[in-house]
Formats: sequence, structure tokens, C-alpha cells
Amino acid sequence: MIRQVVRDLPGYQPVDSLEAVARETGHTVHALIKLDANENLYGPSPRVLEALTRPDDYHLYPDASQQAARQALAGYTGADPDRIIVGNGSDELIDLLLLATVEPGDEVIVPVPTFGVYLDRPPLFGATVRVVPRRDDFDLDLDQIEAAIGERTKLVFVASPNNPTGNLV
Repeated sequence: MIRQVVRDLPGYQPVDSLEAVARETGHTVHALIKLDANENLYGPSPRVLEALTRPDDYHLYPDASQQAARQALAGYTGADPDRIIVGNGSDELIDLLLLATVEPGDEVIVPVPTFGVYLDRPPLFGATVRVVPRRDDFDLDLDQIEAAIGERTKLVFVASPNNPTGNLV
């Protein structure tokens, strides 16, 4: 019943829990700083916490077109709101991008190391991943990326800041 391409994916290997790291290092959980999954070190904004105390319309679905969020992002970035997509996290947006752009047999270039979803998701859409190593300082090797571009290349995934190296483009 499960598609072969899904069965062929490597299993997710999570990092050790904070509790396990605390036991292993002799620190308390609260002394550790977790940076592996984009967590916010500072917790939620006080403005968000205050807004959550006013459940005026939590029983309603939000605007599916996310007009207010797109307008706010447009004001912040200067981009046209019609060119902004709001999603449920980067995984969903990556899936939507792949769904909209790749056909079976297309290629996607991924400079590594980087966010694992860039490597895992393209095969689900029939695309082949072409891995390009980063330079020794973890910056992009633009010559290698250019050399990897082929007739079937549809996307080059570039994260900024890159996870896990922190490099900026």
C-alpha cells in the first residue's frame, strides 16, 4: 500500500533529547541551549501570550488566503503581497514548491551539508537529487553548482542562514 519511493526513504534520526544530553553531560535541562530545530531561545513574545488570553474568534478558521499576514510581510519586505505564500512551516512550503515545479525525472541541486528536507522531499515528487559539497568554509561552491546544472535541473536549494552551518548568502 505504501509507495516504494516512500519505503525507500531513510528513517528519521532524531537528535538526543534534552534530558538525555543533560544526563550525559551532567548539566540541567535548563542550562542547555537547543539550536538543532529552529527553536526560539527566548520563548513566545509577550504580545503573543497576551493575544492568546483573548479567544475572540479561535472557534473560526482563519482567512485561507492569509491576506493580513501577506500584507504585513509585503510591508516589511517591499515585495508584492501576490508574490508571498504563507504556509504551515518550511516543510509545507518546500513540498508546495516541488509540487509546482518538478516532474518525474527532473533534477534538484542541493549543496550539502544543509537542511535534510531538501534531500528527502524531491524523490517523493519524482525528482533526482544532485548533491554538491560546500567548500571547506561551508560557503557555496558556485562553480560546482553551475557544473551540476543539467538539462533537467529545475531547482537549486539554497538556505540562508544555512542549517546546520549558519552560513549566510
